[in-house]
Amino acid sequence: YGYVADTEQALELARSIAERMLALPEERDTAHAILGWYSVQRRDYDRATEHGETAIRLHPNHASNQHVMSMIQVLLGNADEALRRFRIAARLNPNYPAWYLWPLCDSYRLIGDVRAYRETARRYVARMPGFYGALLRLVGALVQSGLVEEAAARAKEVLEISPDFRLSH
Repeated sequence: YGYVADTEQALELARSIAERMLALPEERDTAHAILGWYSVQRRDYDRATEHGETAIRLHPNHASNQHVMSMIQVLLGNADEALRRFRIAARLNPNYPAWYLWPLCDSYRLIGDVRAYRETARRYVARMPGFYGALLRLVGALVQSGLVEEAAARAKEVLEISPDFRLSH
């Protein structure tokens, strides 16, 4: 959930480790969750879904497995399923990490619940100040809410963090 200089190398390392983890019965669900996210990065959404479902089938009470499936589902545009998976993850881990909020934000955006999108994005930024992924979601939510001046101020924060950022990213 962080950033590295060589994304390709990091992805291949994660894939390699996850494939070795498949041989360890106690780690197979985690391996499938990692391979699910790896497959998302490769834009192989069918395989991502297969891995996510396998992770959940192996360990349905693991919050991270539910969270990975929430991320996969929101990227597929399945907001209702992403919300359902988020709620399961949050119930399993009420003290969930801040990054669990990004598929929640995106789900609310997809279903058009602007107020929930904005408030969730505010919580995301509060829990991860300085993380431009959270700030971008807040900027989008503020624009959709008609709070353009606040959105512009937050957009300046994004550019302070990442001066080369462009909407084409």
